[in-house]
Amino acid sequence: TSTIHDWHAESLIISGAAELDAAFPFDPAGTLKPGPLAAKVTVTIPVRTLKSSSGKPMDIIMYEHIKAKEFTKIEFQLNSLTVLDVPARGGLPCEAKGTLTVAGKTQPLTMKVGLERQSQDALKFYTMEPVTLKMTAFGVQPPNPNLAGVGITTGDEIKVTFSWPLSVPK
Repeated sequence: TSTIHDWHAESLIISGAAELDAAFPFDPAGTLKPGPLAAKVTVTIPVRTLKSSSGKPMDIIMYEHIKAKEFTKIEFQLNSLTVLDVPARGGLPCEAKGTLTVAGKTQPLTMKVGLERQSQDALKFYTMEPVTLKMTAFGVQPPNPNLAGVGITTGDEIKVTFSWPLSVPK
């Protein structure tokens, strides 16, 4: 948020790897039960792929505040994945616990994610609800730029969502 309008930034690039227990079923409703799910996940987002809805001037300010020259990536490392429920259809609701590193500072993160088979050779991880973070928790001061003579104040709180399609190796 800002004193002028709400804005967002997005990246179309998410890289990384997800490794699930080899026994992960194609139809989770058939055999899966709530509880821990063996999984290894690492995610990287190149900072300079984030683009602001407010255009290039805000991109430059955002990169400066997130220390993009020094810390070129945002990274997530999964520590545990717990299946919360096994619905008959749709995504598998899970609790993901891990660490998120932004601007060189690592913080613990817990979020509700969905895991869904798209086809025999494709999965998708996604946020089931927005994840609320504070920029200052990562040492990032909310930007307060002066654009065209107008002082702008931005809020500390951000909401993060993602949708990450994955190919399953054959």
